[in-house]
Amino acid sequence: AGVIGVVLEELHPAGASGRDDVAALPARWAGTVMVPAQLAVVDPQDVFRPRTPFAAWHAAVALAAGRDTAGLARLGRYAASGPGPVFPAVIAPLAAGLRAYVEGRYDAAAALLMAVRRNEVALGGSSAQREVIEDTLLDALLAAGRLAQARSLIEHRLDRRPSRRDQRRLYQLTGFPESRPA
Repeated sequence: AGVIGVVLEELHPAGASGRDDVAALPARWAGTVMVPAQLAVVDPQDVFRPRTPFAAWHAAVALAAGRDTAGLARLGRYAASGPGPVFPAVIAPLAAGLRAYVEGRYDAAAALLMAVRRNEVALGGSSAQREVIEDTLLDALLAAGRLAQARSLIEHRLDRRPSRRDQRRLYQLTGFPESRPA
């Protein structure tokens, strides 16, 4: 069923199965199935007023993959006064960070996603699922020209586990100056 099956089951207990992994963002967004079609089978109440942080997190990722900035704003507003402490502390900045990323405001996205990373364990899910946030943060740092921070994040990731993609990125960054000119 993949992650989207788990997400849909979390969002909508009647859920659908056999869906592809939509939580593989940001560079992997392009290879995902059509998110709007996936969200069409879920009650909008469950997307925009999710009951759990896990469901809210996956709703935010699906909305971002569908480039639904209005949906991310709506989810963020709900989360700001949501049903528990994780919603305003983690889900609201996550929705705002993903929205900034989709809108191409990479510096803002990086700042918001760095704040989310400090509390991402509260979202639940596996380390691999939470790595979606880190992948998006890394792309935002690179796009914002925050190369020293990107390099530090990549080095931390490589200390944690091997990755050819991260090794290639680190190699590419070693020849770059600390940051791009403004």
